[in-house]
Amino acid sequence: MFKVFQVDADDSLEPYDFENAALSEAGGSIICGNCVTEDELISGAQDAKILWLAWKPGITRAVMESLPN
Repeated sequence: MFKVFQVDADDSLEPYDFENAALSEAGGSIICGNCVTEDELISGAQDAKILWLAWKPGITRAVMESLPN
């Protein structure tokens, strides 16, 4: 099972039923965060295969180099 980390979750989209259903069919799951700093993003996304970024910038070289997957 792979994990998708939603970097900047939008409360108006909760409970993410459509996204959860689609990812589940593909063998995945979603983890929602509301990251403001690189450290929060790195901490929350440690076991994620995919980063989903909707609104806020924040995927820096340091972030990518800090994530194992």
